[in-house]
Amino acid sequence: MKKNLFIPNQQRFQKPRKQAKKQKEVRQVQTVKEILDGSNVDGLMIKRKLNICYLLADIMEGLIIDAQSELKKVDSTLKLPILYSAERIKAHTSEMVRLVDAQKDYEYSESFGDLSDELKTVILNQFGME
Repeated sequence: MKKNLFIPNQQRFQKPRKQAKKQKEVRQVQTVKEILDGSNVDGLMIKRKLNICYLLADIMEGLIIDAQSELKKVDSTLKLPILYSAERIKAHTSEMVRLVDAQKDYEYSESFGDLSDELKTVILNQFGME
């Protein structure tokens, strides 16, 4: 006598038209200028603050790389809780720095790097490190 075979949790696939309804609307990427045009906010102030964020990202990336190389001299297998956060910060800051390099011309990127180095020197001098 044959027994009926029972297959639990049989997966059922949705119909394609139902999947199409679930797709979310994709927003277009806009520049800061496009967003600020027609608004009553101070666009120059926002641009300056964003530029400062990019400069600080460049500085943070460099400092994290320096700190990690010094820690590896002590013990290459060292596992500190801050290292995970430092890796995440380094990934995000390097992405921001690459964005500046990709969006702007060579002269702008070079002056950005020079300004970042000057600001880093000021910060390190404040802590008596350079």
